[in-house]
Amino acid sequence: MKRGVKQRARKHHFLPQALQRPFCGECGQLWYSERNNDGLFSVPELRNTSSTFKLRDFYTILENGKLSDIVERQFYGTLDNFLAQFLNEVHDTLDKGMTPVVSGDALSSLRRVVYHLITRTPDFIKNQYDDVAIGREIAEATLSEAIKHGISDTDISDLRAILGDASGLRNMGRSVRVKAQSSPSKRVEETLEDFVVRFAIINGKHSFVLASQTAYRIGNGGHNGLSNPEMEIWLPISPKRALVLVRDKNGKIPLIVDEPRDHVRQVNEFAIRNAEQVASHSQTLLHSLLNLS
Repeated sequence: MKRGVKQRARKHHFLPQALQRPFCGECGQLWYSERNNDGLFSVPELRNTSSTFKLRDFYTILENGKLSDIVERQFYGTLDNFLAQFLNEVHDTLDKGMTPVVSGDALSSLRRVVYHLITRTPDFIKNQYDDVAIGREIAEATLSEAIKHGISDTDISDLRAILGDASGLRNMGRSVRVKAQSSPSKRVEETLEDFVVRFAIINGKHSFVLASQTAYRIGNGGHNGLSNPEMEIWLPISPKRALVLVRDKNGKIPLIVDEPRDHVRQVNEFAIRNAEQVASHSQTLLHSLLNLS
C-alpha cells in the first residue's frame, strides 16, 4: 500500500461496538453464539467485540467504478459516533440516579439512528435482498436496452461477460441494496415523529441479551409495522437497561419504567426467535435461552 493512502475498511459492524461494550462481562468480552446452517445456535464462546456482529464488505458500494467504504465510514460511522456519545450520556445520567430527558434535535437524531439500527442488519434484509440477484437484474436490463439501441457487438459481448461474473454482479447489486438501506422514505421519517423515548430498567437478577436484530419491533398483539399504533421499538442498551420508542401522546407512560422479570424473558425470547446472532455478559443466561445443557 502506498504511503499516505488509507486502506478501504472491509470489516463492517452492523451492530455498533458502542452498543456491544455495555454487555461485556468483567473480562471485557461477550458470550456469543450464532445460528448454523441447520438453524440451531452454536455453544456460546467468549469473543471480543471487534469480532462479533460484523460482515465483510457488507456496506461496500461502487463509486466511479471502484469499490468504496464511504457509506461505512461517513454515513454509518457518523451515526455510530452519535450513538456512542448519546449512550455515554444516558448511562451517566442513570448512574447518578437522574432521569434522561430526550427531546428536540437529540430525539430527532435518535429516531433516525434507531431506524437505521433496524434496517442496516442482515436480519432485516435476509428475506428481501439478494445482492447477486439484484446485480443480475440490473445487468440483464442494461443488456436488453443495449441490444434494443443497436450498440456494437463488442459492447454487447462485454455486457454478457458481466452476467457470468458473480463477483461483479454482487458488487453491483450490493451498491443498490446499501443505498436503499441508508435512504429512509419521507413517510417513514414522518411516522417516526410520533415516537418518544422511555427507559425500561431492571432492578432484579434478570437481564437483557443483545441480538443481531438490534432494535426489536414488538407489535403487542398486532403486526410489528410502524402503522400499528401499539407497536414499540425496544433497544437494549445494557443488561439492565433498554431504550424504548413508543407513541404516548397523552404522556401517560413514565420516563422510567421498572421492567418485570416475565416481560424481560419475553423480550429476550422474541429477540432470539428473530436473530441470527446473540450475545450476553452471562454464559448461564444464554444457555438458558438457547436451551443448551
